[in-house]
Amino acid sequence: MTSCRQLTSDERFLALVRKSWIAPLCREELATLPLPEDFTEDEVWEALMRIRYAMAFRSPQYTSSPKHFMDWHTIPQHLSWVLHELDHKTRSGSNLDVLARERSSRAFVTQQYVEEMVCNLQFDGYDIEYEDVRSVLLEERPPLSDAERIAANFHGLMHELPSLVKQQILSAETLQELYARLVSGVPAAEQASPCRPPRSPLEEHYAQLADAGEGGASSLQLVVDVANGRGSDPLRHPIMTSMLVNCQFWRTPLFPSCNNLMGCIASRFYLTREGYPVFRYVPKIRILEKWKHGRYDSIAGASCAQVKEYAAREGDLTLYYDTVMTLMLYEVNRMEHALIQKASLDGEALEGIEGIPYLSHRQREVLREAVLVQKAEFTIAEHKKRYGVVYSTARADLEDLVNRGLLDRIQRGQAFVYKAVASLRDNLRLP
Repeated sequence: MTSCRQLTSDERFLALVRKSWIAPLCREELATLPLPEDFTEDEVWEALMRIRYAMAFRSPQYTSSPKHFMDWHTIPQHLSWVLHELDHKTRSGSNLDVLARERSSRAFVTQQYVEEMVCNLQFDGYDIEYEDVRSVLLEERPPLSDAERIAANFHGLMHELPSLVKQQILSAETLQELYARLVSGVPAAEQASPCRPPRSPLEEHYAQLADAGEGGASSLQLVVDVANGRGSDPLRHPIMTSMLVNCQFWRTPLFPSCNNLMGCIASRFYLTREGYPVFRYVPKIRILEKWKHGRYDSIAGASCAQVKEYAAREGDLTLYYDTVMTLMLYEVNRMEHALIQKASLDGEALEGIEGIPYLSHRQREVLREAVLVQKAEFTIAEHKKRYGVVYSTARADLEDLVNRGLLDRIQRGQAFVYKAVASLRDNLRLP
């Protein structure tokens, strides 16, 4: 009988090991590849899986056998490259971060951001459509339903997330506070009847684990442990860890309602803390749904059904993560492309500001913010405090911009509020 040593020293087997380290390798591919002599496909695959499993990233609950372990994966070269690109594009200080921060008012939303919120609300059992959410987020009208109120609350949390992260650590108490803010004004949310497992992009997967008595239960403490590096062996890249944070809310109903949105909040809190604030606007759950319904067939290397079947059979999520991260990079690139186009149009208006004579540096900054931040508002009191000038100077700055036809003056209560005229960008563009 051929020994195991002969197998692991065989060049054809080592070629398979190298191939699996470059990109995910599926069992079916062995039929088209040269195999070591005197070994069956099953023996070769078992040996390859054991080698890969020895180097795998493992989640909080796992067994010693890869056949029964439903959440392990390796980081092949392709996935490593994708994570590097995501890291480069979404880290604090990146070009995309700068583009987003320049427009980071509550009125800043992207198509992917709205789609992500709608998807999570629908998973959480609410009936709502894209245009409803968009209208509420842009404050075109107030919330008219529980779902719209939750959407507005979620948006407020995302807008405040960078400051919240500076003030609080990610703890069970913090998650409870964030949940209270998410469902504020929606009493019915507290009485919602939880289902097990919660509806999610991977609901079938967790339902099967629950039926089989596998997978374990999640808890708020487990979420905190994962986010603080105690939920993975060895430590994963933060973007990968954020996926593990998210999925804890799909396994067990940690809150009476809105577990999908809470998963988004927790994972984005974690990513913002780790230096990836751009992920507030990047879809994650919507990507899984679009993939599930064939919307990425021309981009993804495998269908969602194929990848899930492989993961269920082998207990290996490498192909799953490789595909999802590739699709995430695609969406990040789409977002960056859209913001670059917007920045190009805004650039024409910003260049026009420099061509206006006799403006103070304070007035130029006001106009720059008026161009970049949708629905930006200015008051004399805030202008006075911001630039350390006397009241009469602050008033003169803003009134001069009104007289030039660049700002509108609106009375609100006892004070005036100044905001961009509807035609500001056109007025500023050079002839």
